[in-house]
Amino acid sequence: ASADYEIAKDLADQYRKPSKDNTAYTHIPAASLALSQSLCPFWLQGLKKDPATMQLSYSLEQKELSKSLQEKSILQEVTYNFILLRQNQRLIDCTEKKLALYDENIHSLQQGVRQGDNAVSEVWKADEVRLECRQKLDGYYSGRQNAYEALCLYCGVGCVDKMMDALPDSGTPLFEMQLDAKLLQNGIDQVRNSYALQKQSSAPVLSLKGNFSEYTNLKKKVPFNYVKEKSYIAWTFTLMLDFSELSLHKNRLQKEGLQTSLETYANQLAETQKQTDIRERQYDYMV
Repeated sequence: ASADYEIAKDLADQYRKPSKDNTAYTHIPAASLALSQSLCPFWLQGLKKDPATMQLSYSLEQKELSKSLQEKSILQEVTYNFILLRQNQRLIDCTEKKLALYDENIHSLQQGVRQGDNAVSEVWKADEVRLECRQKLDGYYSGRQNAYEALCLYCGVGCVDKMMDALPDSGTPLFEMQLDAKLLQNGIDQVRNSYALQKQSSAPVLSLKGNFSEYTNLKKKVPFNYVKEKSYIAWTFTLMLDFSELSLHKNRLQKEGLQTSLETYANQLAETQKQTDIRERQYDYMV
């Protein structure tokens, strides 16, 4: 919509010389109103809100969910590495005790060899068992060190006892499929919202435009006294249907793209559920 006001100065009588008495003013107030509507609006597509405004809402929701999911992922990693650290420490303690027993056994066998009670092959076999135990111990040391370095990276502290403060309390669930599902559902909503917006913008557009103006010619007779000489109203109405953005091929490609995106999100949701189940079983085994 728009409105404007125009005033023009001219001669009242074109055959007379210019003077104050031969002056006329033409006043032209005008207004126009234009309305346009897509023939495939969002409310005909089953949406309750304008997709152009919903796009921002979906984007903000996606950022919040991504942040929460990242925080949950860090919490899972801290818990996983702390359990791994404690697990390897227990295995180290147990293996060192076994290694001490193997050392005593080999020492006894060596004495038996000197006394003729044992064969050298028995010593060799016992030494192989001790070597396998030593290799396992080295692996446990390496696993403990890796878990410790990961905890230092996440927690920013060098004391294992202080790292326990970073663990979740009993009321905090480690695995929330709801966050993953919400994030994927947000992606689905954004795809559908974009498709509805594209469908709305590529549909034919019906436009209605109206213009109104009034022409008034006032002639100056005496100072500060204007007498209305003539006035008339002019108006125009325009109805237009625009097919410039319509493309059946483009609409078909958009529909195929929507279907592909929805299938991709469905597969991601199933895979996320699968990975979550695997991680839960892994935690149960470790604990």
